[in-house]
Amino acid sequence: MPINHRRPKKLKVTLKQSGGFAMPLANKKIVVDTQLLPEVESSKLKNLIDQDTLKKLNTQKFHSSKGADLMNYELIVETDDDVYNIDFDDMSIPKNITTLFEYLMKKS
Repeated sequence: MPINHRRPKKLKVTLKQSGGFAMPLANKKIVVDTQLLPEVESSKLKNLIDQDTLKKLNTQKFHSSKGADLMNYELIVETDDDVYNIDFDDMSIPKNITTLFEYLMKKS
């Protein structure tokens, strides 16, 4: 039985990376806008986004108390209806956004 997730029509995703041992050399920003992507790629990104999950994680910070030189990430997802912001580090990536995170890292 398929899962019925709420998918956005328009979508812009930004992943900001900072910190780590090589700071500021490791700082980067990845921006992906579905309106600028080919339709196949746009659909792929939209399928990685579940607005209900984003609402649950919105404005939360996931940071490990272990490791002083971890990379820190800020995920900003702008949809038709809202803007979601999630902060995390290398050791505390929320499981339900792991696939999205990996997709974005491949874009860098």
